[in-house]
Amino acid sequence: MATQSVVVYFYVNLCKCDGCKKIPRALEKNVRGVKQVGLDYEKNIMSVVSYPGETVNEEKVAKYMWDKFSKRVVKLETPPPPPPDVPSSSS
Repeated sequence: MATQSVVVYFYVNLCKCDGCKKIPRALEKNVRGVKQVGLDYEKNIMSVVSYPGETVNEEKVAKYMWDKFSKRVVKLETPPPPPPDVPSSSS
């Protein structure tokens, strides 16, 4: 079985400033296991993708975000629902 990447979602108060734009690269470079970071400015959600077989260390992400960007992040237990394309018929 292929090892999957893990995606962890965090709630973080984002603004479109230069600081926020630097978050993904900073996390990818400085937090071990982080492969890719996505920012959703509309929903204030940061998605952190790990390398396959690695896990995202949420504490390290949170500490780094606080130390470097003075941003508090809250891990979301459930991923945000995907946009509905097909209405699910409950039968």
